[in-house]
Amino acid sequence: DLRCPIVVIMGHVDTGKTKLLDKIRKTNVQEGEAGGITQQIGATFFEKKTLEQQTSKLNATENFEIKVPGMLVIDTPGHESFSNLRSRGSSLCDIAILVVDLM
Repeated sequence: DLRCPIVVIMGHVDTGKTKLLDKIRKTNVQEGEAGGITQQIGATFFEKKTLEQQTSKLNATENFEIKVPGMLVIDTPGHESFSNLRSRGSSLCDIAILVVDLM
């Protein structure tokens, strides 16, 4: 049996890491953060059915099967003063997603 992959969302402060997760979760966590900036490590577990729902449009053309039982996503603060938290959070992970703001 496969275990759930652990994914870390990383990027500089104010690039939209938490907002991206809010969109997937259908939540508004980012608005509750002081100054809209993440102050601590957050974790979200996405069940397999959620992954299937979120990838349904892509699956219509690419036709793939999700074999993992779910996915644990760790949201890390982007501000420089939280580099120790980022380091600890990322050391646990199998996959990293780097969010870059091109504006």
